[in-house]
Amino acid sequence: MSSDPFDSSTELGTTALKCPVCGEPVSTKKPPELSWQGRVPGTALWQEYQIHLQNYHPDYFALNLKLFFAVAIFVLAGVFTEAIVSPLGISVFQVLPVAIPLLLGLSILRWYRKRVANIRAKWTPGQEPMSVSPKDFWKTHRYKWTMNKCHICGETVPLRNGLKEDLEEHRKNKHPEYYRWSRRAYWVLPPALVLLVIEMVGLVFRERISSSVGLIGLVALFVIVITLGIWGERKYSQLTHA
Repeated sequence: MSSDPFDSSTELGTTALKCPVCGEPVSTKKPPELSWQGRVPGTALWQEYQIHLQNYHPDYFALNLKLFFAVAIFVLAGVFTEAIVSPLGISVFQVLPVAIPLLLGLSILRWYRKRVANIRAKWTPGQEPMSVSPKDFWKTHRYKWTMNKCHICGETVPLRNGLKEDLEEHRKNKHPEYYRWSRRAYWVLPPALVLLVIEMVGLVFRERISSSVGLIGLVALFVIVITLGIWGERKYSQLTHA
């Protein structure tokens, strides 16, 4: 993967990102106000870039997802290690929270670079974009289902104001029952903030029990939210295609 996919070239007056696999410029009708916004999640150009990867290079997109989760696991490993070795007070062990994620990260980075080179070598110009039937959504890997497709009906939602706003407007108009159900998910914010405070207090004051309780609680809450989200999408999707 190119270390900097940003391309200063313009297309129809818009800033473009260069695809690291096929080399094609990816632009948007809503250009970023600043050059760095094309690299930040949530901006229109970044979203258009991710949609391009999902449509034409799902293997590369999936590889980046694996790398993201690997980094998250390394961070959690470092936090857990810090919570374990900190109360021991043994200076030799104090390097473990940094050394373990670093060694694992270097090995993963070498594997990642080899996979990227292999994906580039297999790319053939002129390939057609991915096409997934809405009825096959739950039989398909999630990374092959592009971001601007509704998980309920499978309709492709045009990217206008940003994926979050566009998808929310689509669901509000086309799937009002699901939209009302999904809004209830905000109940998770208060307990998540409480657990985060417990985790931070445990780390600052080196309280092993508080730190572990906060971290385990956040992970459990995250799993519950993801499970409920998948259950809701599946339920309302089946009702739509019944």
